[in-house]
Amino acid sequence: MTAITTSAALALALAMQGPSDNAANTEASASTEAATEVAQKPEKISDRSHPDYIRCKRERVIGSLAKYTKRCYTNREWEEIARAGNAGTRSIVEDHQTGMNASN
Repeated sequence: MTAITTSAALALALAMQGPSDNAANTEASASTEAATEVAQKPEKISDRSHPDYIRCKRERVIGSLAKYTKRCYTNREWEEIARAGNAGTRSIVEDHQTGMNASN
């Protein structure tokens, strides 16, 4: 009930302003929206070495000869994935080395 009352009050207030004020407000809001829309579009990065350049790689699905998955990340994220993989592998190798004793 209050939603109907609020919308009716808003319609009455707009009608009392007159057509010239309403048209000017509509034009001003449209130009403001257009300006913010242009400002919000990020520029396309064409430099492949840029940290924010998005690079996609196809990887085979394990157990299939024909299926692939597509993974897309930024260069920065690919570097972090590689670092995490290398750190995990390094810890496995170091934990399972024979002849190495930490107490020596």
